Amino acid sequence: MSYIASSPERLPLTAGALEAGVLIGDFRIERRIGAGGMGIVYEARQVSLDRPVALKVLGQALTRGTDVARFQREAQAAARLRHPAIAQVFYIGQDRHLCYLAMELIDGSSLRRVLDRLGTTASIESGLDSAVRDDLSGHASAEPVRFDQPTEAIAGEPSADPLPAELNPYLSPQALELRTSGGHVRRVSEVVRDAAQALAHAHEQGVIHRDIKPDNLLLDRRGRVHLIDFGIARFFDDQAVTYTGQLVGTPLYMSPEQVTGRGAIDARTDIYSLGLVLYEMLTLRPPIEATNRENLLRTIVTKPLPPVSWRNSAVSPDLERIVHKATQKDPDLRYASAADLAADLDRYLAGKPVTAAVYHFRLDEREITAARPGEVVLAAVIFFMLAFFLFMSIESIALMTGLMVFQQQGSIIMAVELVVAFLILIGGILLGRGLLFGRSWSRWSGVAAATLLIVASIMAGVGMGMAMVAVLTSDAASAWLEPPPPPTADPAATPPPADESMEPEFTPKTFLLAILAVYSVPILMGLLLGGVVLWSLLTRRTAEWFRFARDIRSEHRRMREELAG
Repeated sequence: MSYIASSPERLPLTAGALEAGVLIGDFRIERRIGAGGMGIVYEARQVSLDRPVALKVLGQALTRGTDVARFQREAQAAARLRHPAIAQVFYIGQDRHLCYLAMELIDGSSLRRVLDRLGTTASIESGLDSAVRDDLSGHASAEPVRFDQPTEAIAGEPSADPLPAELNPYLSPQALELRTSGGHVRRVSEVVRDAAQALAHAHEQGVIHRDIKPDNLLLDRRGRVHLIDFGIARFFDDQAVTYTGQLVGTPLYMSPEQVTGRGAIDARTDIYSLGLVLYEMLTLRPPIEATNRENLLRTIVTKPLPPVSWRNSAVSPDLERIVHKATQKDPDLRYASAADLAADLDRYLAGKPVTAAVYHFRLDEREITAARPGEVVLAAVIFFMLAFFLFMSIESIALMTGLMVFQQQGSIIMAVELVVAFLILIGGILLGRGLLFGRSWSRWSGVAAATLLIVASIMAGVGMGMAMVAVLTSDAASAWLEPPPPPTADPAATPPPADESMEPEFTPKTFLLAILAVYSVPILMGLLLGGVVLWSLLTRRTAEWFRFARDIRSEHRRMREELAG
């Protein structure tokens, strides 16, 4: 296939040729609609059938074999789908360095443009449908673009994609009032329900979109939603497609599993992204806000979404449950299918109870624990071990006391010892757990406990040494330590035969040395473990981590106060 000129006035495809009037195969370009990650989209006309189409053309920057294969998968995926809310694919072609895809032309506007218009509206009478009509009435001719130049959207490296430009940093007073209207909330729910039904059809055919966002959802003049651009769809049964580690999709609407690359990318990924679209449509604000790509990706993985009702008081508890079940970070906690999401939205619209559970806005600790240094883990393990050891030791002493003393006083002593043992065990577990999760109080409590352990060990060692010296220097001890004089020998008696197998006689000195050895081991262990804990909790890296954990929690509390207020 080659380029065809419909008349002598048409320009050939050369370095200086412009897009106006150029024929690509059977399709004549009329004007440029927009640009995306896969190429430039044009409004064109199929000459043989005289019908309008949307023509997506790859730029010269995407002529590699992998890019062409990805483009072909886009067409194959979309061609398998037959649903009124999914733009139909008509034709796929290739000519020299250009691939193109002809699909149904939707006379409508993307939700991205609609939301931007609503965010700055000057009339509370505006709505999704009126914003579509206003946007379509202002269509202007696009500037010409040369085919032999790289497409604008993919001229840079994929990793350097900027964050989506926020065209409405501040909502107008009319927009603030508009989003709280019952009509807006209901219309948004209807649009997302229809989109979920379209996704359910695609998922039944084994196709995952993987790039659901407002730009890929169109509203036509009659208020019907259409899904477009299955450019990064992946078949469940396509074993030739492998994951290369490159982030595929628009970062703002990526699911956590897409960001981390962990776990299968299945239908629940689309459900998450559509849930974010629903969140944004209800609030007219981006669901996730970050200053750069790195912070954005970290927020997607670790930080919970603020309740949607905090940003729009008109959102009912049932609708809020739906939004946050769809956007759970754990795929297993989301709706199992897009059909289930659509069914729950239908229940909400019908005034029936929904299946989604109540959403609780809790801090996700994974961002904190992921950066936890090994020194903190070591200190926590030591406290766990010490608490268990002391618990077992005191329990043994308490049981011995109970067996030896059967009077009421002995029972009271045993009960007190048992209570102390349990308090030590519980305190050690709480302290270790607090350290593992970066609680500021646990760090200084751990430092105090380690210092107390060192001081107690030193005092015990000094006390034991002083007691030993006192015992050894006393008169009674001297008499006890001196061996008794040998008995007077009877010349007539026959000395007993020497038994070389007999063990050496146990002497008082041996007894004292045994006591010293028994008590010196726990004293030395107390000094060693206390010193290790102090070092672990006072290092610079540990201090920075606890400061980081405190900042994360402070940010979470501040967000709660700002949004809830």
